[in-house]
Amino acid sequence: MIYLFVFLFVIVIVILFYLYFFKIKKNYENFNFYTNFEDYRLGDIFYERLKDKKFLIENKITKLYPDSLATLYIKNKKEIYDYSTLLTLINNKYNINKNNIINNKAIIHLRLGDILDDEFYENSKEKINLKLYDNIPHDNQQYPDMTEIKVNGQIKQRVKNPNFYLKSINFYKNIIKKLKNYNVKNIILMSGSHIKCKNYNLSNYVFSVIKNLFENNGFYVESKIANHPDLDIYLTLSHKYFVPSKGGYASLLKDLASKKKIIILE
Repeated sequence: MIYLFVFLFVIVIVILFYLYFFKIKKNYENFNFYTNFEDYRLGDIFYERLKDKKFLIENKITKLYPDSLATLYIKNKKEIYDYSTLLTLINNKYNINKNNIINNKAIIHLRLGDILDDEFYENSKEKINLKLYDNIPHDNQQYPDMTEIKVNGQIKQRVKNPNFYLKSINFYKNIIKKLKNYNVKNIILMSGSHIKCKNYNLSNYVFSVIKNLFENNGFYVESKIANHPDLDIYLTLSHKYFVPSKGGYASLLKDLASKKKIIILE
């Protein structure tokens, strides 16, 4: 009798193992989030956050990306936080106006990439799940806590919990209710990474969890991954609804959307 019990127990374990590794994991996306636009840091340029690296980064951008919004902004800005000039450059490049705004679809920006998959941040699925399902750190926290770590003998400053930049599942459940109130059932999940990582397993995990949440609530979901950052600006400003994430670039998207009277859902 005991042998039968052990045999059945082993069978159950094998089945669970199979379901976890071959069935459940098949639901995960397998995107390469790398944009191939290293150091294209338009958000940091606009908000003047580069400090001692400002000249180096701006010089690199103008050489590598001469026709980009970042280069055009560097060459044409008249003052700090020059929204007027940046919006003019965007309109000149993409011709966005009220007649070509897409009214029945929302853009949802996800801050993924390096904060999840770069070894520097020491992230894990367990830590990510604490954010997604227990909201730690809290969505309402405005600024990340910082820490110092030693890398190759040097002390470097880093965000203490990189999942500060994610939003919780409850946040997205609330967004689902708001979108349904606007009768919006089509969304675009938009993300990318300006840092090249060995893999993007954790980014794909988070992306899949959020994508499945919306699909299970009756939404049609499109994926826009690893676009040029300028194209993400165009996508944001050419749709009536926008759900921002956190970070410098996300803040810029949100500010520009606000200036263009896009409906921002948070």
